[in-house]
Amino acid sequence: MSNSEMTCAIPASQLADVVSKIEAAGGADLAVAGYAAEDMKRFPPVN
Repeated sequence: MSNSEMTCAIPASQLADVVSKIEAAGGADLAVAGYAAEDMKRFPPVN
């Protein structure tokens, strides 16, 4: 397994709830990443 992967144990009875929460957070993460990418354009690259 590479350092960009992980494993976890989720009780089967809670799987649907965990998946829906991850999906909801994913949308927020994409929105924040979009704002950050736009904001980053204001600054010159650092070498």
